Amino acid sequence: MTISKSLPPRTDLMRWDEEADEPYILLPSHPDLRLTPWRETDVDDAMKLYNDPSIAKYSFRRPYPYRKEDFGFLRNVVLPPATETISTVLRPLLAPPAQPTHPLPSPSSDSPLPFFPFIIIRHHPSGRMIGDMAIFQPMRSDVSAADAKAAFGGKAKTSQTAAEQTWEMAYNLMPEWTGKGIGGRVLDCVLEVWVKWVGIGTMMAGAETANVNSSALVKSRGFVKVRTFIQEWPEDKGGGEREISHWELKMADHISRLGPAKS
Repeated sequence: MTISKSLPPRTDLMRWDEEADEPYILLPSHPDLRLTPWRETDVDDAMKLYNDPSIAKYSFRRPYPYRKEDFGFLRNVVLPPATETISTVLRPLLAPPAQPTHPLPSPSSDSPLPFFPFIIIRHHPSGRMIGDMAIFQPMRSDVSAADAKAAFGGKAKTSQTAAEQTWEMAYNLMPEWTGKGIGGRVLDCVLEVWVKWVGIGTMMAGAETANVNSSALVKSRGFVKVRTFIQEWPEDKGGGEREISHWELKMADHISRLGPAKS
């Protein structure tokens, strides 16, 4: 581990796949895995992931069982800002004939923060989706449906600078891929490639207290528990009340685990 708080963002791990015509983030510890945008061929794998009982029981917001018509939220709320980021921010920087020099220049502070488009954890070269990753503006339980959608799509209005903002992150991984250190390395890449690059000041993660693996993971990456509360749980996932913990990481205190880019 590199004990440093001053390393530049690892944008050298953010690359362009000419065959798929899309950007991706390479996981250096798992070269057969990458973070990529959504593809319509991911529907069957996503259905398998979201309908696995061991995953669904921890998901407060996502419908269960998850049906094909539920992808409307993804297509209408998540994909438009992700596509916008790819076309206006990443393609000019990464796609040929661009010759990127790293670290890449940070996004303009005069524009809203670009939306995180690398929402799929994908096996390469098979192309199979093995998990997902999301970064979004935090949502309170008492906001309207329209405001909740705006937050999840990164469109909630704010006067804060990037360094003053808090964004939330969440991930899912196919059960057969757990126990291999993938979740932690995905988290490392998201923090050190994307979050540091766009300049978000604080990252937050929510985890059910009973989900000891998720809590241990974020704690191992420097997140600190800031509050615990009781949440009414949806009936389709068992109902009742569950204890939820919110964890935060101040990026100014973040310790790099990827180390510096190779020269």
